Amino acid sequence: MDNRITKKRLHAYLSYQWIMIILFALVAIILVNGIYAAIGVRPTTGQHFKVYYDNNFSSTTSSKLESLIFREKALSYDVLEEDYEVLVGDGQTDVLGIRLSVQEGDIIITDRKQPPKEAELRDEKTIRARYIVDVHSVYTIDGLLKDAKTYLNKFAKDGVTDLTYANMDVSKIDAHFLERMKGDNRFRNDKQKEEGKLLERARIEKLCEDVAYFEKFLNEAPEEYFFRHTKYEHLKELWGTEDYDNAIKAEIEAGRANAIYGLNVGMFSGGKSQPEEYFKLNGAENAKDSVMMAFNFLEYQPDLQFECLQFMCAIIRECTGI
Repeated sequence: MDNRITKKRLHAYLSYQWIMIILFALVAIILVNGIYAAIGVRPTTGQHFKVYYDNNFSSTTSSKLESLIFREKALSYDVLEEDYEVLVGDGQTDVLGIRLSVQEGDIIITDRKQPPKEAELRDEKTIRARYIVDVHSVYTIDGLLKDAKTYLNKFAKDGVTDLTYANMDVSKIDAHFLERMKGDNRFRNDKQKEEGKLLERARIEKLCEDVAYFEKFLNEAPEEYFFRHTKYEHLKELWGTEDYDNAIKAEIEAGRANAIYGLNVGMFSGGKSQPEEYFKLNGAENAKDSVMMAFNFLEYQPDLQFECLQFMCAIIRECTGI
């Protein structure tokens, strides 16, 4: 019997069977996607940690910052994706706004550089750090610390106020972990759940340490380390109208007049590394005007919002003597 595959036989086979081949391929694709959906882990807002370098920053330092965060294990096991993006070219303000509208962003490195005296156009007069605070949801540094303490207090033993890990109730940590990990395919069987509890306890323990360190930094750092601003004041300056007066008044009444919205990381000194290793404006010899700020998406990532605080702590430890 002649079973040889010849060009003529292959052509005849494909002429009659091409529809079935396409159908089999489609079925295979659907099955693969179905399996991925069943066993894959799709990162939530908090599990995707995003850092932006503003469009006036050099891209050469982002890899060094990423290496520092990895080396210091600043982010927890529950951060599944870590992304550093340099916003380049014109119109990046709009791109940033679109990204943040879907809660894609945790940290931004921008600048507080003063415009030249001869500046006339609105774009030329814009101070990026002040503008970003005015138009986006940026945490006050005090608010970030306060919310982190509120979060840790959920796990504290009854009646305690000192938020050290020794004062945490492990049973509360475990119960919360099991509740929030329902449907997470990393922790399906009993063994995986027990391993997950250990990871979660370690996450809370490190957060306790970093919250205490962050508070120490705020109490001991010199004033030059802090970027202060009253929200909406810069928009009023740029547009020259009274439309923002009520909003500014509300900020003042809420106790956020001249509030700390960021860290002047370019002014850090006394640490193991110089800020210029991680932050550098295009055309600048130093990081003097660099500012680091955190976005507030607590509503969408209640358990992982404070990864940004821990990110900041890693840089503070590296670049200051505190």
